[in-house]
Amino acid sequence: MFAVGSGGIAPLPEPPPAVPASSIEQGTWRGDGWVKGRLHVAGAIGGERPARATAVAIGGGAEAGWRIRPWVGIGMGFSRQVHEVFSVYNPIIDTSEPTRGHLSAWDLAFVRFWAPVRGRVEPYLGLGGGVAFYDPARPSGIRGGWTAYTQVGVDFWIGRVVTLGLSGQYRATSVDQSLGHGWQSGLDFGLHW
Repeated sequence: MFAVGSGGIAPLPEPPPAVPASSIEQGTWRGDGWVKGRLHVAGAIGGERPARATAVAIGGGAEAGWRIRPWVGIGMGFSRQVHEVFSVYNPIIDTSEPTRGHLSAWDLAFVRFWAPVRGRVEPYLGLGGGVAFYDPARPSGIRGGWTAYTQVGVDFWIGRVVTLGLSGQYRATSVDQSLGHGWQSGLDFGLHW
């Protein structure tokens, strides 16, 4: 006997046996690609002028990258901050006016290594380098050089695609055959896909 409208279709086969939940492979909830914006405080550790900063300043930056493996990523970034402050006397109003010189670092390539931990806290180490551009406070033209850095940081996953992070960075910069050593302490906001 068949139900009305079944037209003689055979019944479904028996379902397969249950699979234990622990044997099911789970994919990562983290994205492979990311973009980050950074707000940082930067200053000098040592070195020679003009590569050594003469001001402690707030700066900003951005980076983009791709995880080529779960614990290794590559990318590029940019940062900019005040590098020096120079006061220019204005005789008309009988006062000094500060002018600021900036240092821009274009990190053409970096590599980042995340600690092999699972969870919402992800520490990492990184290193990279690229080119630097120094725009002095005194009008003398932009000067170029190179830059390299090492970094330690931690990302806190506050959502499936959003992180907040803290980082510390040592940066070496060379401008006009001088070498400067600096630090950056940053707060990052990242989007991942």
